[in-house]
Amino acid sequence: MVEKVADPRKTKMADHEPAVASIQAGDTGYKVELMKALNWYHSEQERKDATRHARAYVKSNMPKMLHAFDKAKGEVSPTFGFMARLSMRGAKLSEYHTNELNGYLMGYSKIKEPVEVASAPARPSIQENMDVKAREYMGNIEGALDDFVTEGKDFNLEADLKAREIPKAYAPKIEVFLKKKLREIIEVIEAKDRDLVEGYSNIKKKHQKDYAKFLAGMIEGLNRYAAFKQANRKPRVKKAKPPSVQIAKLQFLKEFQALSLTSISPVDLIGAQQAWVYNTKNKKLSVYRTDSSQGIQCKGTRLQNYDPEMSETKTLRKPAEQTQSVLAAGKVQLRKFMDGLTTKPNVPNGIINSDCILLRVVK
Repeated sequence: MVEKVADPRKTKMADHEPAVASIQAGDTGYKVELMKALNWYHSEQERKDATRHARAYVKSNMPKMLHAFDKAKGEVSPTFGFMARLSMRGAKLSEYHTNELNGYLMGYSKIKEPVEVASAPARPSIQENMDVKAREYMGNIEGALDDFVTEGKDFNLEADLKAREIPKAYAPKIEVFLKKKLREIIEVIEAKDRDLVEGYSNIKKKHQKDYAKFLAGMIEGLNRYAAFKQANRKPRVKKAKPPSVQIAKLQFLKEFQALSLTSISPVDLIGAQQAWVYNTKNKKLSVYRTDSSQGIQCKGTRLQNYDPEMSETKTLRKPAEQTQSVLAAGKVQLRKFMDGLTTKPNVPNGIINSDCILLRVVK
């Protein structure tokens, strides 16, 4: 844990803010210069200053959101407030940082729909909306990182994700964000990049490892949350097609005069708990059973969603009598009917063809 130290921002402010001429998106040193400037603001200014800067940015760039911004409670994340200040002073932020800033400010103001920004599309896609909300949440994480560095305040990312019910789809974006932060501080600890070391000069050397552990713990918590969401994901229920569509290609024998048998409507098969089918060519009687709430379904010329272990096929020695018995039997008698046949049982294959009479169903 980082020790809480006297806040240097309480001392007299430096006379001049950082120059913005070198903070130009696309330039080689853009990221390092941006980081240096943000660190200066973190050292020399307070949260209330960040909120004031953010308001000025909203008033200038997102005026329709100003009323909602003023009604929002709490202070703005310092990083985004200071980023807004740099933008207002002429720094050319990258598209990524601009989108992050705008997304965070929309979230802070509790704006659900994107407001007009200079280059914002009138109708953002679902993916764009998701990106905005993900950036909004990453703004909260940025604030937690600021609090850890300046106040030693702990933050349980996994618990916060659960409390806010953050979608699992945000996890990869958050992971990229946190891993980038972790890589940077590791490079600072190993002193691999002089500019990067200078950029992180606001974190004392003895606290840099604590900060790295804090980030690593966040990533572990994020991965646990993603696994939790995956394990508790509701399986997608495939919507069943209407019965008339399911049986459109079903081939069956409408009438078998030799035994005075007539098929029921094939629509009745759909949703049934039992379906009794007689094959007039090989004299086999099949019963398809299921305990599924959806009942028996059909695709093409084959019955589906029946339980093979509960279903069976047997040859009839006296088909004229036995098919009539099936038609006349009650539910209790039907349960015992196949056991009363002495022929060898087999598992039915679900195929219905032009030799098959659809005897009856049990709903």
